Amino acid sequence: MSGSRIASSEKHVVVMIPYSFDFGRRMLKGVYQYSLARPNLVLHRELDELPLERLDFGHWRVDGVIAHASLASLADSLASLDIPTVSTSPVLKDSPIPRICVDSLAIGKLAAEHFLERGYRSCAYLGAGDLQYVHDRHDSFTAALTKVGITCAEYHHPIRADEEQPGATNDPNHPIARWAVKLALPCAVFTDTDRTALFFSEVCRCVGLRVPDDIAILGVDNDEVICNLSYPPLSSVNTPAERIGYEAARLVDHLMSGGTVPLESRRLPPLGIITRQSTEMQAIADEYVRQALGFIAVHAHQHLSTTDVLDAVPPLSRR
Repeated sequence: MSGSRIASSEKHVVVMIPYSFDFGRRMLKGVYQYSLARPNLVLHRELDELPLERLDFGHWRVDGVIAHASLASLADSLASLDIPTVSTSPVLKDSPIPRICVDSLAIGKLAAEHFLERGYRSCAYLGAGDLQYVHDRHDSFTAALTKVGITCAEYHHPIRADEEQPGATNDPNHPIARWAVKLALPCAVFTDTDRTALFFSEVCRCVGLRVPDDIAILGVDNDEVICNLSYPPLSSVNTPAERIGYEAARLVDHLMSGGTVPLESRRLPPLGIITRQSTEMQAIADEYVRQALGFIAVHAHQHLSTTDVLDAVPPLSRR
């Protein structure tokens, strides 16, 4: 086949997915995996969100776009272009372009089930930012708890964790810190993302709340770096980022071939929960029993005796 024939069959796809966080990098991996079996697809990695005046793409050859369109202005501008486009962002309530994203309602329901299986009757939700997926995860989490008669405490902080001022987690007067110390213990707290979960775990340490003894924490996205930066490491809902990227690439390929535009967003369910130490406790009201179980969990490899546990939690020896 001649070079000119190869060039004429190429489909050039601009990929506007951020690689500054793990979820974005995993989506990019999915896009790349799809392209491996489609040698005629030429991927152009671009800025996360191009300036709107550049969205005419000038002299570029652009046959399709995959964008993490989190801004309404960007989504609307992409929709105005006569180019097959797919969004991967769950941020907007409604998308003017075809969308494949994570199912945030399913995430909230799964989080509630995780805590209920561990016997928690005191639960709370912590969300940051006025974003649709933050509200969706809240709504399904609290709805699942309401069905079994549990009223969920909640706090919606206007600032995302990555926008906080340096040292915010060491401020006992921070609004999240003041909220945390009022929770009924032991309490299971579901946060909208792993970044929020890490921020909250550091706030808990500042105000003397022990994780998971007093507060169990569950995040979203299973960003292994963020989850393991926390002490103890954070449990997290595992999201299908690679599959979202793969399916977005498949859909834009379908649209570039003249395929039908889907009428509704396609939302992919979470893959499950990766359990780490931040939720590895059963909800037990008795303070000393919680301390004993926590001591056993940390030192189980040392072949503990009953005396070891009693020495670690002195009040038990007097019961």
